[in-house]
Amino acid sequence: MKNINCVDIIEIDSEVLLPFAYYLAGMYKNLTFNSAVPSLNTQHTKLIKESLDFLGIEYQTVMLQDKIEPVEWDKLCNKMCDSILHNLIEVYKELYPNQLLDLEVTKVKHEDLKDQPIIVGITEQGLEQALKGGILLGRTVVYINKLNAIADFFEISKMASSTILCFDEEFEVQQMKFILDQKTKAKNLVPIGFMYPFGQLNRENVITKAFIFNTYRKKAKLFNFYYPLEKQNASFKSEKFNFFIGNTQEEIKDYILKEAEFTFATPHSNGVDMSIGNVVLCAKKDYIKEEEDEINRVMPCFYSDSCNRLSQNRYYIGASEIKSKILFLYTCWGIVLKNGIYDVRTTLAYQFAKSVYSPILITTYAMSLLDRYAGPYIVDLYCMGKKIGEAIESYNNKHYEKYMDLNNVVVLFGDPEFKLEISSVINFNAILTETKKLSDFFREENTGKLCFHLFDKNFFNNLDFTDYVLNGTASLGMKYIQEDIDVLREKVRNLRMNASLLNNRMMQSKQFVYDYDKSIKQLSVAYKGFQVAWYEFYKTMVNNLGGYIRFQVDRYFSMPEEDKEGLHRECPYCKTCVKIEKKELQPHGLKRRLIECFNCATIFDGLDSFLWGEIKCEEEWRQGSMVKVSVEAYTKMSGEYCYLIGLIVEPFDKKKGLNMPATFKKGKIDLGKMDLNICLDELYIYDYIDLGCYHLNCIILVNEKIVFLRRPIYITRGNKEDDEKSIL
Repeated sequence: MKNINCVDIIEIDSEVLLPFAYYLAGMYKNLTFNSAVPSLNTQHTKLIKESLDFLGIEYQTVMLQDKIEPVEWDKLCNKMCDSILHNLIEVYKELYPNQLLDLEVTKVKHEDLKDQPIIVGITEQGLEQALKGGILLGRTVVYINKLNAIADFFEISKMASSTILCFDEEFEVQQMKFILDQKTKAKNLVPIGFMYPFGQLNRENVITKAFIFNTYRKKAKLFNFYYPLEKQNASFKSEKFNFFIGNTQEEIKDYILKEAEFTFATPHSNGVDMSIGNVVLCAKKDYIKEEEDEINRVMPCFYSDSCNRLSQNRYYIGASEIKSKILFLYTCWGIVLKNGIYDVRTTLAYQFAKSVYSPILITTYAMSLLDRYAGPYIVDLYCMGKKIGEAIESYNNKHYEKYMDLNNVVVLFGDPEFKLEISSVINFNAILTETKKLSDFFREENTGKLCFHLFDKNFFNNLDFTDYVLNGTASLGMKYIQEDIDVLREKVRNLRMNASLLNNRMMQSKQFVYDYDKSIKQLSVAYKGFQVAWYEFYKTMVNNLGGYIRFQVDRYFSMPEEDKEGLHRECPYCKTCVKIEKKELQPHGLKRRLIECFNCATIFDGLDSFLWGEIKCEEEWRQGSMVKVSVEAYTKMSGEYCYLIGLIVEPFDKKKGLNMPATFKKGKIDLGKMDLNICLDELYIYDYIDLGCYHLNCIILVNEKIVFLRRPIYITRGNKEDDEKSIL
């Protein structure tokens, strides 16, 4: 850490001069002058100043041309051309000879990278960002032209200190997953971080922010932990550590806006907004429309005043207001990447990249099992002086050993070398263990094993699934859905009784004469009543709670296991990779199949009789138009069945009670093995529906067997011609 009086912020007249500004900053670093930070433009200068103000560091702005001697300027100009990347390469080579390694050209050995923090540029745009980081942080830069070569890099970098990966603005979730899978395959345990890749100003700011916060440390202040989803309500506060559990009466806003070293939260989120106690953290608050083009891949609230989280007792804040050096948002889909369900410019991660306070963002890139001890585990290592990348690597390994879900459940955006200011080292674990109620909160429960006889009929197991859904929903205590719960519960009872009677009579057929035709007709009526009641229950649930049935039943099912029967490995909606898993209800033996897309979330949740399903329709739906939708599913069934298929567009602001597009179709179907393809009635897209991203939910019932499908659709602006056509 430097002991300096003033930082020079180097401003330029034109972007083409940026490599020269980095050269000057590198000269400052190498010659141990007072530090210098290059600025892209006036917006960037403002962000740099605010970061330095936060750290209590004095600064001054200087023009590039005023700080370089004419002889040195001429020397540099002779090596330069019109390409910013070429010029950055020349600057880096001048400052750090022999430290730029091209994986395709240079024979890189383990020894070349031993104990070194490495910055990797993947693609030319990624290399440009990596070179800037390498110049400011004084690190070896490795260039990888093609992503497939990352496997070779992980083999030769096993003795490195850490790795930062820089990408272009086309970085997708399947690329992230591929990288992390290759790291695991190579048994590479080196801490890894990513530099946020989206937006020119953001790409620049995350580099200069990493340099500023690594160079100028500030004594740690608060460590705050928020657990808004817990059933119990409690708060524990001390001089440095605050824990807020459940629906605590504490004014969370007062704490979350205070200056902090580390903020940990486990809320529900979608990458755009999240609720933490009485605070709604939302990307819209800091969103600035940067282009004239209309963005469709957004939440409807970006086109209206609707909000599905804000209430009278909640406060609305933006990412720019969170004054925490480290943010650990342990929530599903904490980071949205290119071609995700929402445009990256409308997400929280985009705003945190622009934040002047937070050089470190720790979050998830998919749905994950949330471990309440994740924050304390990482903080404990961090407070003992471990680098943040080492703490995250250790946690990911522990998490996978315990849950066997993702090898790298949380990812780091920022510098893995970041660490606590040495005078702030604290024995955090001692604080946890000395507070009994707090240690009890983190202690794992030993639930033991239950021993029941397994049902030998899949039919009754399938009906049990509905019972679990109803019990899980009823426990929420929502009065508006109680009537639908009662109706469906009665239909389940009626179907179970009719089936039990027929089943028993068939087993006694040699002893008694019985009117089977009458009983079969009654069973058919019971099926139809069961299916219609399920659709009405599901429609009420989607309109008020959302389309995820799994939130009500996952608690009863086992940890997921890889599904070897899974048919597809690509999302039908965004073409990215999917994860196919099975969960089992013990001790019944009832199995569910879940398909998770790393962009679109849960796209399939069904009983084991269903192998795959897809909602087929256009991705963009214009206001005032009619939309055709069909549903396709592959099953293990064959024969004649009663079926019902329902479609419901999930409202964004569920408090408004809007009439959303919905339809269903029912009848009989003769299934050959693995075929179900049904076209439904066209849906009319009402003009009053706000523009943006919505979820289309589908329920398929074949006799008592159930599967739920879900996909994103985007409501776009209609026109008068569409209105006239839809009327005709």
